[in-house]
Amino acid sequence: MSDLSLELSDSDIANRMSDALCLNPYYEKQVEETFEFFRMGSPNVWFKTDVKDLLYDLINNLNLLIENCKTRKEKYVRLNKPFVKAIDLTFEKYKPKILATKERNRKESEQAFTDLPLSISDHWMLVNVDQISLPDALAELIEYTPPSQESLSSILFSKDEKEEEEVIEQSNYDFIEEEEAIKPVDSTPVTSQDIKFVLETISKQAPYDEIQIKQIFYGICSSQTSTKIHHNINSKKSGEEKSYILKLVSDFFPDSFILKFNNMSDKAPYHQNGYEAVKNEETGRYEDIRPLINKLELAIEEIEEKIEKENSKESPQQKDRKAIKLYKSQIKDVEKNIKDLHLKTVKIIDLDNKAFIFLDTPNENLSNNLMSILSQDSREQLYIFTDKDSSGKRLQTRTVLLRGSPLIMTTQVVDDTRNYRFQEKNKI
Repeated sequence: MSDLSLELSDSDIANRMSDALCLNPYYEKQVEETFEFFRMGSPNVWFKTDVKDLLYDLINNLNLLIENCKTRKEKYVRLNKPFVKAIDLTFEKYKPKILATKERNRKESEQAFTDLPLSISDHWMLVNVDQISLPDALAELIEYTPPSQESLSSILFSKDEKEEEEVIEQSNYDFIEEEEAIKPVDSTPVTSQDIKFVLETISKQAPYDEIQIKQIFYGICSSQTSTKIHHNINSKKSGEEKSYILKLVSDFFPDSFILKFNNMSDKAPYHQNGYEAVKNEETGRYEDIRPLINKLELAIEEIEEKIEKENSKESPQQKDRKAIKLYKSQIKDVEKNIKDLHLKTVKIIDLDNKAFIFLDTPNENLSNNLMSILSQDSREQLYIFTDKDSSGKRLQTRTVLLRGSPLIMTTQVVDDTRNYRFQEKNKI
């Protein structure tokens, strides 16, 4: 073993490994065949590297890196960085050739090259076709793959590289904020005189309810803040125009955040308009499912085009039946991914900056549900319930995440007829 082998860093190993792979046409073909599957995030694609194509000192260096690792998984993890970098460099060499065939969705393909290290990180495999003699530590990794599809992205980059990415990400957020800041907005400050003018204008339609108009006005304005001022209008009798004042004031606000109801079922808050999302296990954040589904459906269309292209060949000898079989298998994988996404879907309903105006007394069950939402034990509240599917025949479990809380304004008739002194009070 030469001293040179002891001096090679992960980056040196990756560069020399890529140079060795690029000398063999087999890897060019493998790059072309696996690129689409890496782009769509297929779980059953592996970039295979035959140890016979690696130089002797590379094999020794790889063995040195893992000789102190105890398990096969630890060895795989330790070699992850140099292997991913080497395979990424190999793909980069053939990038112009691949992009030349991707005129239809060139931008997505270019983005796929950017994301390629993350796609490859747990999808490479060592093989030993010719059964050559290998050091014991490296021999244990032949045809080994991680037992579960857990992400190795946390090991893919060093701490310094991660910190650099976080700085870049933060600078991107700063740029977005600066870009939004330069949009033309009405920066004229609202003065107390402006508010007084508005209140006087509204009060002209109900001159004896100025105090209540002011309370409702400030309450609705609070819906755009983190501290809501809820409001309830009580009276002992119906027909005393409780809802009139509430409707009078709320009509001056935009319909974009004011929702008026005469009645509502107790489960209605969980069936409002929202968007479907899935939880990113790495970031812990919910992501809109539509772009993910669209990307997978587009991948299916592209694979079907390849199958059609193979089937259109005139001679049976020209048709690559193995490729067609592989394409059909990949379509099933993508369809399974789509199905899995739908099973993990959570409907997110954003209640922040919303004002619910109830013009009639809400039923007791609805009031209880609203109190649970307003408790704000957590900004995000998860609810699981059964609902009928699109056919209306079968029940299915639905998960709804309510984010934030709305402003609630209600009217209510106070019924004290059950009070044992009601008759006495009624004479007054």
